[in-house]
This record gives sequence, C-alpha cells and structure tokens, in this order.
Amino acid sequence: MFLSANSLGLYLIHPFFQWLYKQLGFETTTGPVWATVPLLTLLVLIPSLFVTVLIRRIPRVGKYLGS
Repeated sequence: MFLSANSLGLYLIHPFFQWLYKQLGFETTTGPVWATVPLLTLLVLIPSLFVTVLIRRIPRVGKYLGS
C-alpha cells in the first residue's frame, strides 16, 4: 500500500536519480551486472521514495502526488 500510494511521485522523480548516478559514472556497466543492477535499483528507489514522501508532506503540493 505504501509503494502504491507513492507510485506517481516515484515515477516522476526517479529519472533525476538515474541521471545523477550516470553523471557520477555509476552505471550497470560499472561492474558485474548481477551486482550493479540490484544496487542501482535500490540507489534509485530509496532516495526517490524519500523525496516523494517529503513532497507529499507539503500541504498544497503534496495533494497532487497521491491521497
């Protein structure tokens, strides 16, 4: 339920973190794929979720990202 309530925000914010890690030189080709893909997934998901939750707490802005 928690992820589904924040899915729109995750969808909108995750490209920023993908871009950020790419600029820092961390991509799936950085190391073995079996390690970098799950690691990048978590490194994108967790900060995106954190930012989404913070944005949802802003009274006039957060109402557009979920219930």
